[in-house]
Amino acid sequence: MGLLKRIGWVMVMAALSATAQKPAASGPGFEAATIKPSAAGQSGRSLGWEGRRFAAHDTTMSQMLQFAYNVQAKQIVGEPSWFDTETFDIEGVAEAGEPSAAEWRERMQRLLADRLGMRYHREPRVMPAYALTVAKGGPKLETARDVEGMAKGVRIQRGPHLWMRVVGVYGTMPQLAAELQRVEMDRPVVDQTGVKGEFNFDMTATSTKPFFAGEEPATDGSAPPELFTAIREQLGLKLEPVKTGVECIVLDQVERPSAN
Repeated sequence: MGLLKRIGWVMVMAALSATAQKPAASGPGFEAATIKPSAAGQSGRSLGWEGRRFAAHDTTMSQMLQFAYNVQAKQIVGEPSWFDTETFDIEGVAEAGEPSAAEWRERMQRLLADRLGMRYHREPRVMPAYALTVAKGGPKLETARDVEGMAKGVRIQRGPHLWMRVVGVYGTMPQLAAELQRVEMDRPVVDQTGVKGEFNFDMTATSTKPFFAGEEPATDGSAPPELFTAIREQLGLKLEPVKTGVECIVLDQVERPSAN
């Protein structure tokens, strides 16, 4: 599978109906899709797509919902215990065309609703979060432009020894906040930069969140600065701890997925 494309989300705070709901059944879906438990001992967790094909391997249902609804783990409420302990493989082929990030998200919402019998409601709650703001001296962002071999959007790449790279191609600040919260941070990230528009940016850092058990930074001096320093020095932004309202997905009904 080629370079995994990751997506961002724009957080919306509103007092929404608490009526249980499920994604609309209309709209393009999957020509074919399978969900099955991951093989014992499987490694190489991944989630992404290429062309018409979507694949997630060794992935928990909590992570799938985070992808589908663009939320951080703490924004999923009422999930059963197996949501974070059991892993699944999902493979699907889109009915037509090459879906955008938002279109893949919509397809996954419908697939999970169908296979998990999932019903939910949205509910604003106050919780610890990080505010993404502009650092002293202003943002260090490049003019948006095409980059050969790279899709538009924001994505985080991970390597050995907690190495991470944050890449934006026509990326927005809400997308950056969303990708940080989904992949890296232990709480939601709220965009409070006030920076509008699309930009290119490229940052390398040492992650605060081990991707593998026992993972540690490089000891030979090659490790990049830790994330909070890197984002200030390289992007002219900063992450500050705050307590604020965020929208949560509250699960009212969910079952283990059927395989077909």
